[in-house]
Amino acid sequence: MKITALLLACLALLSLPFAVTAREMVFKAGAATSNITPPLGMEIVGNFAPRPIANHVHDELHVRCLVLDDGTTKLAFAVADTISLGRDVWDEAKKKVEAATGIPVSNYWLHYVGGVSREDLSADYFGEFCLRIEEKVGAPCVGILANGPCGDVNNNDYSGKTPAVKREPYEKIKLVAGDLAQEVLRVRETLKHQDWLPLKAAASDLELAVRRPTPEMIAWAEGVLAKPKDATPKHHDLGGYETWLGTNRVEREASVKITTRALEMLEKVR
Repeated sequence: MKITALLLACLALLSLPFAVTAREMVFKAGAATSNITPPLGMEIVGNFAPRPIANHVHDELHVRCLVLDDGTTKLAFAVADTISLGRDVWDEAKKKVEAATGIPVSNYWLHYVGGVSREDLSADYFGEFCLRIEEKVGAPCVGILANGPCGDVNNNDYSGKTPAVKREPYEKIKLVAGDLAQEVLRVRETLKHQDWLPLKAAASDLELAVRRPTPEMIAWAEGVLAKPKDATPKHHDLGGYETWLGTNRVEREASVKITTRALEMLEKVR
């Protein structure tokens, strides 16, 4: 069995001066949000079994959209406050977006949820980050944060080298969102703006093998059940939960292959 991962590479050449052609080029951009908070009483995705039932909306969930147009190429970005949806659902959504806007949709982003009260609906630190950006920048503004590759960074230390700190729900969310928003706002002050720049994008499907539990893993799990206690190849050795088969079923070398394909796509849009 294999899983197909869809990759998107976009490039906006911000640092180079451009000679505008005889006809004046106009760069357009627009942003909007749409509330996608589900009704209470539904299962909350992103928890280990048994899944809790939502009984409170801590903060609403949204799709945050950005559309860019350089006069020739149009790019649309949509970031959804959801941790998991089937590929068939997203494929159908992409068809409807293209039918309504004429813009082909090649990829989607969704993000991790954690540090939330078990029966609460929340956009996690992504929602908190967007709120802080919008408060600092002021209206009209749509804050957007898309989940990218984590690299060597993890919100928790699974090595056991540092003592665990018990925090109240949403406490860590505010710390992470605050630190990230502060850095983004700092960098924003250093940006140099231009009236126009070209847009390019490339998309590719990458087929990855599915991992299966080894006999040793099964034996270990059976031992744990019998006596219960009170994402890059090297990351599998570190033991982060992103590498557990319960949350990550693609092959061990998946991150290497994804990185290689992404770099190949970036070469195409340079």
